[in-house]
Amino acid sequence: MDDPVVVEAWDGPVTFRTRTSSINRPMAVPERLWRVEPARATAVVILPHHVFWSPGGESFDLADRRSRYLVYSTVMLEGHPEDLVEYVDGALLDEMWDDQLWPRDIGPLWQPAVDAFRAARTQS
Repeated sequence: MDDPVVVEAWDGPVTFRTRTSSINRPMAVPERLWRVEPARATAVVILPHHVFWSPGGESFDLADRRSRYLVYSTVMLEGHPEDLVEYVDGALLDEMWDDQLWPRDIGPLWQPAVDAFRAARTQS
C-alpha cells in the first residue's frame, strides 16, 4: 500500500490510498466521498485519454444515469485521484450505488466510503 494522496475537492480535501485490483492494477480508493460543483456534476464531459482510451473524444452527459454510470465506473477503475474528484460526485454515486452492478473491484473497495457518506448524511 502506498502513502496516502490528498486531493482538494469542491467540498474539501479527500485522502486516497492505492489498492491493488484483482488484475494487479493500482486503483485509487477514497476514505470519503465528496461533492462536485453542482453545475459540473451533471455536465457533458470528455474524459481524458489516460482514463478513456477510445479515439475521437467521445462526450458523456452526466445528467443521464446510464452515461454517468459508464463515466463513474471507468474513472473509478482507470482514473487518478484528480480525475475522481473532477468527475465523480458522492451524492450522485450514493444515489445509484445500490441499483448498479459495479465492476468487482469497485464494490468492496469503495463500500466503506459510501457507508461513511450515508452515516454522515443521516447525522445531519
